[in-house]
Amino acid sequence: MDFSNLNLVETEPGSQHYKVRGTINNCVSVHDFSNRKTLQESYSDVKSKLDRRENRFLQEINNSESILFVRVMGDYKDVIDLHSLLSEETKSNFNILLINHYEENEISELDWGLNNIYSISIPNELTRWQGNDACWDEILKGVTLVSK
Repeated sequence: MDFSNLNLVETEPGSQHYKVRGTINNCVSVHDFSNRKTLQESYSDVKSKLDRRENRFLQEINNSESILFVRVMGDYKDVIDLHSLLSEETKSNFNILLINHYEENEISELDWGLNNIYSISIPNELTRWQGNDACWDEILKGVTLVSK
């Protein structure tokens, strides 16, 4: 998220934020850069926030015994790349759960034959997160959050 690698993308009418894309990783931010300031004026606050979150995230994953990373939308190459990156960043045991939305009416698991990587497709509800509560309940049944 270096400023020199950011491009302003067309902002949605009525939005209070700029839509910004990073040229290095193609990451899009839609709710970080307030359009009440220029993009450059907003940058230092956003960069500070992202740096704090990154440091806290890295600290948490390095102090955890076991981690479940959930990625929504991706393909085989994406999840292999993610696994490689996470293997470098953490010493903890981890699993990756990849969730894709498809025009199916049920949950289905794709067997890619990868250790600690699970790929699941769920119905493509219009409200996705709110509309798929039953799917998320089923997928995450037995998963618990343990705080130290």
